[in-house]
Amino acid sequence: MLFQCPDPLPPNDSGRANNRRELKLVHALVDKAELDKALTLAAQVVRHTSPLPILKNLLLRASADGLRITGTNLDATIHVEVPCDCLESGSCTVPAKTLVAMVAKLPGGTVGIDSAEPGRVLFKYGAKGKFELPALPSEEFPNLDQFEHDSLIDSKVLAEMIQATAFCTAGKDTSRAAMKGLRIRANGGLLEFAGTDGHRMIFAAQVSERCPDFKLVAPRDELSQLAKLIRAEQDPVSAYFSENRVSFRSGPVSFSFQLIEEGFPNVEGVRPKENAFTRSAVVSLDMFTGAVARMLVVADEKQSPNLLVFEFSKEDLTVTVSANTPDVGTGTESMALESMDGDSIRIAFNGGFMTDFLRGVHSDQLEISMQSDDRSARFRPFPLDPAGLTLEYVQMPVRLREVEVAE
Repeated sequence: MLFQCPDPLPPNDSGRANNRRELKLVHALVDKAELDKALTLAAQVVRHTSPLPILKNLLLRASADGLRITGTNLDATIHVEVPCDCLESGSCTVPAKTLVAMVAKLPGGTVGIDSAEPGRVLFKYGAKGKFELPALPSEEFPNLDQFEHDSLIDSKVLAEMIQATAFCTAGKDTSRAAMKGLRIRANGGLLEFAGTDGHRMIFAAQVSERCPDFKLVAPRDELSQLAKLIRAEQDPVSAYFSENRVSFRSGPVSFSFQLIEEGFPNVEGVRPKENAFTRSAVVSLDMFTGAVARMLVVADEKQSPNLLVFEFSKEDLTVTVSANTPDVGTGTESMALESMDGDSIRIAFNGGFMTDFLRGVHSDQLEISMQSDDRSARFRPFPLDPAGLTLEYVQMPVRLREVEVAE
């Protein structure tokens, strides 16, 4: 017998309740709201089409420390801990899809869990409600989390860096597994992220003094899911490492996943040096982002990839953004620059790529550093904040001469 809930009794029949408790122990009682939230989180990684029946289940493990709920698809695993009244430790597995759907529809109060009958788990709720689900042995549930060393990272810092960089990875059709993820490393108290899809690069860094040195390549989808899990948490994130897996724990939630073992591209080798830029302009972030969004409405996504032309004028201290698609429309918008160093330049970019970066920038102004109309440009928030998150986005321009010839 693993978990057991007593038959509910009328609140005024306390004598009978005491007798029942002597005959039948309460092995697990869980608050419905807490259970509902935990099941929903843990089930996020469960693949209901898995050919392995055990992977369609959630593992429920009760102990004196509480109820631990685990879901996995082998690549990623989520553990969630919730308080419970438990007098006997044990574990069982039940179908995730059915359990999540059923608990979501239960009334408030407590839920009792009883696995007294082999191969079945009984859930009791309210005055007389109950439902029963088939179970598989908990011994069949995979245990992939065996970690060797750990690290401590600020949860807000980690979530912010993931959200700012996750867009800059390659799609599923690429043959380079490492480009589907982000390189994360800590070095001398500095936490750094880097990503590339072969056309653009993103670099992020922030001071994280409690974080010892490490280096890994993590898949984008799992990192994005991690950011959602820890976004509301105030506790620091503990990171645990093994040779090919990593686990992040914040508060009652743990999330582990498989790392990418392929070597990450040498992005530092093609990252423009500071002295390579001959022009630099500073513009209002809101005005620039708005102009790009409006011009993209009339940019041609298919024939010329969201092509936007930017004309930076040193004399007028302005930047003009334009798009010209005869079958769709044309548009032009000018705005004042805060400052500009170097000569005027006319340069074109894929505006869709640029928007991916701009939506993750939180500053008043944007600095755009350029070399020439056919060399990579750098975009970063301005002014720089050495103590906060630093972002550096590098994008190759579209060669205007080739576009004009094609037209």
